[in-house]
Amino acid sequence: MFGTETLDALDQRILNAFQIDPRVSWGRLAEVLGENDRTVARRAQRLLSSGVSRITAIPDDQRYGSRVPLHICAQTPMGELDRVAEELAQRSDVRTVLATTGDEGRLWFELVVPERARIHSILADELPARFPLRGMRSHVVLRMFSATSQWYARHLTDEEVAALRRGSPAYQDDAEPFPATGTGRDRMDELDVRIAKLLQRNGRATISGIAEELRTSVPTASRRLEAMLARRHVQLRAEIASTHLGLSVEAQLHLTVNPGAVEETGRYLATLPEVRYCVAMTDSRALLLDIAVAAEEDVYRFISHVCGELPGIVGFEVSLITRTYKRGGLRRDGSLIQEYA
Repeated sequence: MFGTETLDALDQRILNAFQIDPRVSWGRLAEVLGENDRTVARRAQRLLSSGVSRITAIPDDQRYGSRVPLHICAQTPMGELDRVAEELAQRSDVRTVLATTGDEGRLWFELVVPERARIHSILADELPARFPLRGMRSHVVLRMFSATSQWYARHLTDEEVAALRRGSPAYQDDAEPFPATGTGRDRMDELDVRIAKLLQRNGRATISGIAEELRTSVPTASRRLEAMLARRHVQLRAEIASTHLGLSVEAQLHLTVNPGAVEETGRYLATLPEVRYCVAMTDSRALLLDIAVAAEEDVYRFISHVCGELPGIVGFEVSLITRTYKRGGLRRDGSLIQEYA
């Protein structure tokens, strides 16, 4: 089993490259890193096969049948926390499950509701009947400024990052990953949805493999995948425990922001290397951030030196993430990533 002490600098650089271009070929990866082809291929395949990293895909929920991501924070009895979290993680409509500091038995999870009309019945009936959740708070994402699929650690040079991006079909230098509104978004058709589901299980599936499994032609599979990535119908994502990247502390920050400053503040925070995830949501604490840093003092520095110097931020709440049960649809076994569930 891998621990952070078994990964060396080259392993971390390969993991970092997966974050930039999850479908990068071994030859291209070796060229960019300036390493031997066979060494890079062997290391990369080991990192993927062992579960240190897995490549998945996150569909655009509004293009994927008008789904609504719902953020829920609730308490469970302490003796029930692990059981409830594991049961939530088994659900295909739950994308992420985290335990955090704060109230007793605190869980945070993201549940993807198939349509807006179902929100009430899920919150009022389904979840209370199934799980011992107390003090449940739920919020809908209003605006996404950055997602974990865009975040990457800093083990590569700027030149190496630029080289990987030039070879990635998913990267567009002049494109805004998340438009401010959902108007005019084209929907995925049946074949797009089937490709997205396959990529969720294996984001590095070959074009020929996609074509064979979906019983379509190789040119059609290639053309569809390229279009889906270019239009941001799906975001490819290399899921990696932050500890493998030298970032041992993850925290959630709920920021209270003056209404007129939400857009500017969210856009700025989304550019920072510590910020894995930044969204505006239906809460008086308008912004939710997920950050990854090396130590607790870096959380303090971020609060005092970054948030404290932004005039639009007037309050905050911070919680450390104590355990990740599932993230991006992939369950966890400690720091190892399991298959898509």
